[in-house]
Amino acid sequence: MQAFEPYIALNSHVRKPVIHISLNPSPKDILLEEQMTVLAQEFMEKFGYGNQPYIVWLHEDINRKHMH
Repeated sequence: MQAFEPYIALNSHVRKPVIHISLNPSPKDILLEEQMTVLAQEFMEKFGYGNQPYIVWLHEDINRKHMH
């Protein structure tokens, strides 16, 4: 979060600097890590978050790969 503070300070309109989104492909979709990265980038771009810093975490704490 500290790494994002300089960006937050640049915009006084920021009220909630964090959003948590979960991307969960179907368990039938077997995606490579590179494909998951592209999926996250496309999502962030299409929803208007592509031109700002963000973090995507890929993991399997359930029985399939998904991202937050």
